[in-house]
Amino acid sequence: MPRAMTTRCALLMLGLAWCAVAPAQEAKTEKERTADASTVKPVRVDVLSLQVSKLPRDQFGHGIKPGTNENVAFWLANVGTAVDLRITLDRNGARFLDGSSRIVRFADDRGGDLMKPRDGEPMNLAFPDNKSIIVKPGPRLDEAEVILRAPGVPKPGATRIKVHADLVFLAGSEEQTAEARDLDPKPGTSATIGPIKLQFKDPKDLRVPALRVQRLKGAEGPSVAFDYEPVEKPIRSLVCLGPDGQAVMTVDGSSFNGTRGGTVWFTIPRQKTLHFKVIYYEKASEITVPIRVDTGVGF
Repeated sequence: MPRAMTTRCALLMLGLAWCAVAPAQEAKTEKERTADASTVKPVRVDVLSLQVSKLPRDQFGHGIKPGTNENVAFWLANVGTAVDLRITLDRNGARFLDGSSRIVRFADDRGGDLMKPRDGEPMNLAFPDNKSIIVKPGPRLDEAEVILRAPGVPKPGATRIKVHADLVFLAGSEEQTAEARDLDPKPGTSATIGPIKLQFKDPKDLRVPALRVQRLKGAEGPSVAFDYEPVEKPIRSLVCLGPDGQAVMTVDGSSFNGTRGGTVWFTIPRQKTLHFKVIYYEKASEITVPIRVDTGVGF
């Protein structure tokens, strides 16, 4: 969110974010993936970081300090080998399709297969920190941060890490804008704004364990929440505008990627009605972005 924004926004993780697994989406076969997704090579791939950790791990994928059950610092929390990249495409990557993406190879230059867990224990992919691919929106619409992870570590003497991954995105085109003014956010009110169908609900009825909401300095006003149905077209953003026409709350379009819909909860300055603006793409097509990384430990 912009720094000047005096709002707080908590996205309830009910099928949200680029890296979320879409439970209702069936994984595609290699033949199906090749048939309906064109290959688009990234314009640029930058290696941001490389992490190697031999720590034992808990069921969540977090590293454990030797001899204790205490989690290590966050930046060392993931066990195995991780490469953090920033990729630039020649178009806007509106949605990352986790179920269609894959890591083909994650190895070192001494023949070590890093996709095999060091302790031999299988990874529980129900926990986000055990997932092999995480994609987050980048600073620009044509950029994305990509974290590729393997549970194993390089063999002694290895000097290079080699990764081959195929990432699948739903790329948007023909940008459109839809607006809805004078929305009464009382529970039960429904609205359709472009491809988004939503219904306001009482924030007190939300039941999410350990939900943390940070109130930004100067933020005042009532809490507002709404459920939304699964969205077929890729969304760039949903913006709530204040009486002066300035944005008071922005939800990134990747938050509407879940195939089961979801919930958004936020706080806005005091105003009786809401003015929402949705920017979305009329058309979308699947693209496969091949990632090839060959980096030394010093990169």
